[in-house]
Amino acid sequence: MQLRYQTKGHDSIQYHVFCGDKVFALRIFRTDTLEHHSAWIYDGGMREALSSEAPITQTDASYFDVACPTLSIYAQLEGGFIAVKAERIENAFEIIFKTKASYEWAYDALDAQESVLHQPNLDCVVRYQGRDYQGVGYHKRYYWRNPPRYWGYRFLHGVLGDNEIVWTADAVFGLSKYDYFKMLDSVSGVLMEADRNSCAHKDNLMFGEIGGRRHELTFDALGSWEKALRSSAMDSHMRQQAGTFTHVVGDERQSGVALTEYCFGTLG
Repeated sequence: MQLRYQTKGHDSIQYHVFCGDKVFALRIFRTDTLEHHSAWIYDGGMREALSSEAPITQTDASYFDVACPTLSIYAQLEGGFIAVKAERIENAFEIIFKTKASYEWAYDALDAQESVLHQPNLDCVVRYQGRDYQGVGYHKRYYWRNPPRYWGYRFLHGVLGDNEIVWTADAVFGLSKYDYFKMLDSVSGVLMEADRNSCAHKDNLMFGEIGGRRHELTFDALGSWEKALRSSAMDSHMRQQAGTFTHVVGDERQSGVALTEYCFGTLG
């Protein structure tokens, strides 16, 4: 079951959907001194749909079910619904999603009281400007009851062809190093993971070694959204980019669509 919205510590909820040449993204970012939610659309260019610090309220439901004037989300493990209620009607959209694969883990469960949920292969319908678009989506939710003071990370999620998903991160949380590089065949359900010591991110190059073979991803940005997440106790800079990427392993080369995320600074 999806956790209810947490009101102590750091709760982060992220969704994005690839629909052909369009990308829809939203997130909630909450700490003890900041509550911010945002959404953007890439549709031939980047447009911010909303950016707000309006209070978010959890219903009485036992699962994640939140609302504020500009955003509502309910999510259970099998799927859910999102409504982005932008000020400009052309920037409003809705997402109906079904979960096809779900993974949970924690890198620092004891000290940080952390939980992490990744759903890299959501089956989505996006309602936008009077039309329905089929898409492949991603959801990440992590929660730290005791978040680190300093942090930084780079992240990519992408879709190759009709059935291959890749997602990878390179991060430092406090003094702890955290890396992964994962590939999912959405038809067979087979998940491949790189040795953590072989994973790394450069500006637009990510790589990891799986089964003795080096996998490289090269990202080309098409549009960027960024935000300074500041409060009385924190200052972090976040940037998300929509774009394309190329996956190379040996002599094999394949291209797809991707989203990257960068965030560095302080939490509090």
